[in-house]
Amino acid sequence: MRRCVRDLGRQPIADRDRQRLFWLLAPAVVAIALLLLATRPTRPAGVARQQTIQTTTSARATAPTQPTVTRPTAGPAPAASATPLQAARAFLQGYVALLYGQARRPQLADATPQLSHALLDQALVVPPAQRRLHPLVLSRTASRAGSGWRVQAAVADGGVAHYPIALDLTHAAGGGWLVSGVS
Repeated sequence: MRRCVRDLGRQPIADRDRQRLFWLLAPAVVAIALLLLATRPTRPAGVARQQTIQTTTSARATAPTQPTVTRPTAGPAPAASATPLQAARAFLQGYVALLYGQARRPQLADATPQLSHALLDQALVVPPAQRRLHPLVLSRTASRAGSGWRVQAAVADGGVAHYPIALDLTHAAGGGWLVSGVS
């Protein structure tokens, strides 16, 4: 049997067999490409980068057919939460709403002043399709990271896959915890 297959492999392909092979393989390649495209994980525009993000932005309402360009506004001094998970929950509420353009002036609670000031330097474009999604923070887990904490959150927006958001938290001067970085 192996010898027969080896002999067939050494023979050139005839023109009619080449065309038949093409018409058999072309739909398979297209089907695989469509399957990969349909199951590709999606991320909001602000989460797509893997680098540490020290900025976030706020959303402005525009016509539903145009992308939304968002700019942050300065807020009051942060009030630190008692535990890292409480700080992460408070921050994520505003941050996720910001990523999806669902807050006119999002409140990024429990963020350090440095993070809040860095937010003023960046604009975020939120496509209309992303605005219509309903993101949900599924889980939050905290682990020690040096003198602070790292909180991993899983977010779902109704798409095929969930995506992670990592928060770095530092101890506030007056006690409690503040978010100092997002990645």
